Amino acid sequence: MTNALGYTLLAMCSLVLSACGNSANENVHTANKAHSHGVPEVVPGVWPPVLSNIENQRLLPTPRRSQGASVLIAVARNSVMSNPNVLTQLGNRFTELEASVGDAKSGTVANFLFYNYTTDQTVSVALLSNGSIDQKVYNASSYQPAENSEEISTAVSLAIEAMTDDGVDLAEFKGTAMLAFPASSESASEDRLEFYPQRLLYVTFGEGDGIEPEYQALVNLSQASVVEYGLIRQ
Repeated sequence: MTNALGYTLLAMCSLVLSACGNSANENVHTANKAHSHGVPEVVPGVWPPVLSNIENQRLLPTPRRSQGASVLIAVARNSVMSNPNVLTQLGNRFTELEASVGDAKSGTVANFLFYNYTTDQTVSVALLSNGSIDQKVYNASSYQPAENSEEISTAVSLAIEAMTDDGVDLAEFKGTAMLAFPASSESASEDRLEFYPQRLLYVTFGEGDGIEPEYQALVNLSQASVVEYGLIRQ
């Protein structure tokens, strides 16, 4: 590992510890019983491991752990988005769909999933503990993650614009959207396509509160266009 990479990872760890506050004091045991019996024993057949002779265990509160994970992901994201190869793969029109803390056993710091609207590809990026990048690319028809909030907002806005221009009054309705999947009749072969070859979201408009929506639209985010829309047949 180079000095630069080592410094980067050290800085990341420092930020996580800072976000967790006094986690060393909060993630403690009243372990007099454990000390009096030597090495703590593990409850057999339980995973993750649970210590059997520890009393008054106080775990780091969930909000602090979540804050630490958020800081780690933010630092990892900065590193990933500074990588020329990643930027080239993502192009000018993309969105981040997923971000998660990596698995220490596999030497991964954090994982990210992006979608490139220009090439219609899902891009998987992992920041490894040695500072290197592991990058994989999938065609849209092979794999697409679920939609994010930004895509929902964009799809709803595009649908509202197209439908309002056509005289549809949506003022009293709420809009929402989700990733669209092709029906078997849309497949050119006998095998059903798992995903569309582009980024399509299914949009609905209704009163909300569990009431069936009244309008629907199919929005192509890759082309920033509305494929079709109309009343939902009851």
